[in-house]
Amino acid sequence: MSIVQSMRGENIFAVIAEVRKMLRSAKVGYMADAMVKEATSAESNALALKVLEKYEAIATQISENDKYMLAKDQHMLPAGKYILADPCTSLSESEYDELLLVAIEETRWNESKFFRLSNGRLVWVLNTLHGDGRFTSSLHHSIGVDSGGIAVVTAPAENDHENAKNDVLITHPFTCFSDEEGVLYFANITVNTGDEKCEECGMRYCECTDEDEYDSEDEE
Repeated sequence: MSIVQSMRGENIFAVIAEVRKMLRSAKVGYMADAMVKEATSAESNALALKVLEKYEAIATQISENDKYMLAKDQHMLPAGKYILADPCTSLSESEYDELLLVAIEETRWNESKFFRLSNGRLVWVLNTLHGDGRFTSSLHHSIGVDSGGIAVVTAPAENDHENAKNDVLITHPFTCFSDEEGVLYFANITVNTGDEKCEECGMRYCECTDEDEYDSEDEE
C-alpha cells in the first residue's frame, strides 16, 4: 500500500509533508511547489489525494528504476533556456542527422536518451507512447510530433527562432524520464502522450492543420 493510501483520513497537509519528503529523497524536490499548488487547489479532498498519489508515483519510480537515475546515466541538464519540441523541428538538418546517427548506433532509437551534439547543444529525447501526433504540455505548449519523440534542446541565443513559442526556462538542474502511461517529464513540465486528445478535433494523435483538417486514418 502506498503512503498516500495508508494516510487516507489524516490531515491533508500531513500527507503533503510525507510526499514532499519522498520527492526530496528522489532528488526531485523542485516538484514540491507544483505538488502543493495542485493539491491545495483541488476541489475536494479525494482529488487532492489523487494529485498526491501522482507525485508519490513519480518519486517511487525515480527511486526504484535505475534507468531514470542520475547515478546510472551520469547526466543532469543544467538550468537554462530550452526548446520543448520534436527534435526534428528544433534542430538544424545537420544536427538532426548527427542525432539520428548516434541514436541509431547506440540505442536503435528504441530508448529515450541524453545526447551532447558536437557543437555543444544538449538534447534529451523521450519517446511518445504511441508515436506521432499533437500533444499539449502542462504549460500549454502545443507540440507536433513527426519523429515519435519529444525533446528538450538547448535554445539558441536569439528569441525569434522557429520554435520560440515553445521556449521554456528551467531554473534548476534537472533530469528527464517517462512513465508507463506515456507521461513525459522534463523537470516539472509534463506532456501526456498516453490518452491526450486534440483540442481542435477531439481525436487522439491527430495531425490537425490551422484549418482544423485532419486525416480520417488517425481516428480510432
